[in-house]
Amino acid sequence: MKSESKSQIKMVVIVTISVVVVFYLLYLAITLIFNQEKYNEMGYSKVAEVIDGDTFKTNDGEIIRLLCVDTPERGKEGYDDATVFLREKLFNSEVRLEGNKTDKYGRSLRWVYADDVLINKEIVDFGFGILLEYDDEDCELMK
Repeated sequence: MKSESKSQIKMVVIVTISVVVVFYLLYLAITLIFNQEKYNEMGYSKVAEVIDGDTFKTNDGEIIRLLCVDTPERGKEGYDDATVFLREKLFNSEVRLEGNKTDKYGRSLRWVYADDVLINKEIVDFGFGILLEYDDEDCELMK
């Protein structure tokens, strides 16, 4: 009878610990989901893929085109250098996005900050692209 009692106590302890662990993991999952939504609302995203020297895709599938920047197109001189530069700066990084315009191709036009550095301006300053001023866009941040 003593061994039965010890077995029952062990079982209760194991079940209790298991329930506590499950609830804790559930709490963590809910917290992470809530914080990710809040993080995205603040304008932060993670870069999943660099498409070219002035365009990338976020983890949620949004295609971002750097505002006020134009880099060489595929097949043109400087394309590879600009693409590599952007990839080294952004790939798999957290970035802060500002702006809310969309171009005629459905891409989001944004100011992109990595570690509080304006990547749009860096591309132009380091010679990987040129300033592209739109009729209705203030590119003052680039100057």
